[in-house]
Amino acid sequence: MKTDVKEISQTKHALVIEVPWEEIEPLYNAFLKKFKSRIQMPGFRKGKVPMGIIERQYGSYAEVEFVEENFNLFYYKGLQEGKLNPVGDPEVENIHFHKGEPLHLHLNVEILPELILPDYKKGFIVEKPVYTIKKEDVENQMNELRKQNAELVEKDGPADMGDYLEVEVVELDVNGNPLPDAKPEVATLVIGENPLTDDRGKALIGIKKGENRQIIFKAENENDEDHSFDIKVLKIQTLNMPELNKEFVQTIEPDLETVDQLKDKIKEEIQSYLDNESKKQLENNIREYFLEALKTYEIPETVVQRYLDELYKDQKEREHVSEEEFRKQYYDIAFNTLKWMMIREEIIRQENLEVSQEDIQKRVEKLLENVDEKLREAYRSYYESEEFKRTLYHEMMSEKVLDHLKTFAKIKEKKVTPKG
Repeated sequence: MKTDVKEISQTKHALVIEVPWEEIEPLYNAFLKKFKSRIQMPGFRKGKVPMGIIERQYGSYAEVEFVEENFNLFYYKGLQEGKLNPVGDPEVENIHFHKGEPLHLHLNVEILPELILPDYKKGFIVEKPVYTIKKEDVENQMNELRKQNAELVEKDGPADMGDYLEVEVVELDVNGNPLPDAKPEVATLVIGENPLTDDRGKALIGIKKGENRQIIFKAENENDEDHSFDIKVLKIQTLNMPELNKEFVQTIEPDLETVDQLKDKIKEEIQSYLDNESKKQLENNIREYFLEALKTYEIPETVVQRYLDELYKDQKEREHVSEEEFRKQYYDIAFNTLKWMMIREEIIRQENLEVSQEDIQKRVEKLLENVDEKLREAYRSYYESEEFKRTLYHEMMSEKVLDHLKTFAKIKEKKVTPKG
């Protein structure tokens, strides 16, 4: 048997197999005996038709069936000789076989190319955002807490920014008259918040109870039309904000006593959140470094589509798009996710990284410490499940890989002011 392999691309190779008749003959003769046992013709008992008649009548069918029955035998032997490890079924370009002649198989097979990691141990530069908290960030959070604990009280005077309006709304035509089928609807709107932002919000400042005003929603696209509405105010309410005192502080945090203590607690929480965001961005930048370094590395299309199959199966109840649109939308995400998974597995293999059952159990116990004591046993049964432990294993292994890579990263810190 002769095997020839030619590279078509990183992920696709042509595999040409030629099996001489001398190797095939014993197999083919044995096959013909089985084939003969199934044949029944007038004048002959089943299985007793002479071989010469069978070959004249059914020779071409026998040859096709022989190749189908023995295809995997020759294919897998060809893979071994060609040192190929395919990721899917072969694409058949051509098959040629007749009794007394060599068998020719022309196949295309997809393979996973060898992944060669960049020389990251020499050090690689990645950026890490360092978020700085401003005094107003804490003040804004304090105001949000006051809003959440404020009371709405009705006011008699004109409306101002931040006031709540209970209104009756009806859409108008181009002449300022209600649309024929339009029915007034009651809604609660806040001046300064969506949809009453910018000019629409300013247009309602100073309005009084029982008064009407028109507001216009400008079209976002040139092909769309503006929409006008008549707003009649039924009620105006304003937020009665609680005072910043010990009572308010203990409403939010019973263990604290002063406003400054609450501000310090809020600052710590904001900083903790931002530090976690900084860590996630650093890890994402490490991932991006490897993806960029291996941007020419190809993944077999079969592998990508198989991964998209699983994604679509999980997401189709939530994603209201066709399967075709889903595949287009998520193709790059799937491709890069798979590539990073392969990079990570290669690092694990090269560095012999491990997560032991003992490590997983310690993590489970740590998670349980943060669960209310009354619910702990119920949570334990879930945390001790094989499914959860498998998830935990992958999370912990990802952490190990990233911790390993961070030891070689030359981290460039960049001060950033958080938005919002």
